[in-house]
Amino acid sequence: PALSGPPVALEDLRGRRVLLYFLAPWCKVCDLSISNLNWVRKFRDEESIALFAVEAITNAQKHAFGPQGGTLEVGFHVRGEEAELSIGDDGPGAAESLGGGVGRTLMTAFARQLRGKVTFETRDPRGLTVRLVFPTPQVMAPGT
Repeated sequence: PALSGPPVALEDLRGRRVLLYFLAPWCKVCDLSISNLNWVRKFRDEESIALFAVEAITNAQKHAFGPQGGTLEVGFHVRGEEAELSIGDDGPGAAESLGGGVGRTLMTAFARQLRGKVTFETRDPRGLTVRLVFPTPQVMAPGT
């Protein structure tokens, strides 16, 4: 079933990109993230990299930086047919036991839209780097 309207059959969605989002009625974070999902679906695939960056930076701000602040490093490199966006912080890092939270789920979905891959790498001695590697967008000549 859909959140509103009639039930949706998966067969009707064949060939389309679909983000399945599971919520728990008792989960306050899930409830707050609904507005983010409504905002995200308004954008086309071309905005996925910007949305990925916003989500990674927001996660660092929420989870890595305490009252003492911190440092965020953003890098973007193009290597032929491959592009890489990396966003790293000097916070405490993420525990392996955290699994996939809402932020990681969204970043993974944006990476898939870009036909790319995302990794979450613990930095030594502190911090976490989120790395998105995807095919380099082709530059289109004006009028094409």
